[in-house]
Amino acid sequence: MQKVHGNHYRRFQNAVEFRDSLTAKFGFGEVLFEVEDTGLSPYGDEDPVLYRVIARAGA
Repeated sequence: MQKVHGNHYRRFQNAVEFRDSLTAKFGFGEVLFEVEDTGLSPYGDEDPVLYRVIARAGA
């Protein structure tokens, strides 16, 4: 697939593993919101699957 920005780097990762690392590795106390879907950041002809998360810091 031709990218709109040829030199733009996207890092693909597993959303569940990332969410789990927020608490286990980075010390966040709680995941308040998460969504993994298309339509979160369309640009030109691209509409990648993205993961957005809001997490609260641990105590």
